[in-house]
Amino acid sequence: MPEGKRITTLEQLAAASAAKKAIVTRTQFFTNRHMPAAFILNMSGSVLHCMMRQGMFIYTPKKSEP
Repeated sequence: MPEGKRITTLEQLAAASAAKKAIVTRTQFFTNRHMPAAFILNMSGSVLHCMMRQGMFIYTPKKSEP
């Protein structure tokens, strides 16, 4: 399960894009794959709505232990 901050509005997605963040979603096609927020911001409104409803989070990489 993603542990980053949840994205719930287009403003938050645009801010993540401006900060060059990656996004991870719970949708069927993009499960556990992080993608640039700018790429997601250019998707159609119906796809964005579905992604936000199912869960869209800022990607935070897992820290590997030495």
